[in-house]
Amino acid sequence: MWRDRGIVILDTDPLGILGEFGTPSAPPHRLEQTVAASISQSPIRGDDMNYERGLEVLKAQLEQTNRYNEFNVLEARLLENLSDERLYGPSQQSRSDRARIIDQLNRLALDVLGISFNDLSLGRASPDMQVSASTLSLVRELAVPLTSSDIAPPVQPRLPHLPFNELSWEQFEALCAALVQANPLTIDCHLYGVQGDYQQGIDIVATQRGAEGQTETWVYQCKRYKAYTASKLEAALERMTYEADYYVLMLSIPATAALRMVADEKSNTFLWDANDIARKLKNYPVIVEDFFGAAWRGAFCG
Repeated sequence: MWRDRGIVILDTDPLGILGEFGTPSAPPHRLEQTVAASISQSPIRGDDMNYERGLEVLKAQLEQTNRYNEFNVLEARLLENLSDERLYGPSQQSRSDRARIIDQLNRLALDVLGISFNDLSLGRASPDMQVSASTLSLVRELAVPLTSSDIAPPVQPRLPHLPFNELSWEQFEALCAALVQANPLTIDCHLYGVQGDYQQGIDIVATQRGAEGQTETWVYQCKRYKAYTASKLEAALERMTYEADYYVLMLSIPATAALRMVADEKSNTFLWDANDIARKLKNYPVIVEDFFGAAWRGAFCG
């Protein structure tokens, strides 16, 4: 801050990108490079990073703003990425996807708080960087002189999958029962037996209305696995000895073609894999929130 002729002038150019008279000192096409450099000005070590901490801080700041929905989508994508990596191990694709998500979170945090998401995750929040937020807004205004009608809205598809294997097996069973109960044709639904009981190969029993008004008995077996083979499916179907009209095996992972072939060979038998279950849950946002939280509901159901 300096004084000239009785006028107080604030230093609103902490990044050094504006000239003497408030005009860009770098060509517009280089401004985004300057912004990107400010995001990565300090090295990030993976063992110091706490993304959950960064998400918690950023969420608290955005809850009452018009950027909250944007944050919800990015939060859910980051959590899904981290969950997949814990389950299946790191890969080049998962690291690349996470880098893109973190870049978007960095820009969002800088816009609103004047500090990057990386710094929030490292616990390096600094009030002094609040000035940078207004500076970055000015940079974008100067560098992209377009009206809102010139800019297409971003493509932000809802998430197609849910992290079923992040649930315990008891929670997965309860989720499956809630989905069956939510079916408008279901008259009654309950979990069958308790752990240790002889359950005749099933976990859920439901009474449903049939196509012609008669009642039908549907039974379900829930399988929360990281991998599932055709031989395991054959054995599971053989153990389903409870007398019923229809049999359904609900699987927490996507089914292979071999699994589909095994299920198709059995009469009155259906295989609902992770994709089938997720597609059915799209219509039940309350169930999604009950088992996965509000962020997943927003990112998955809208």
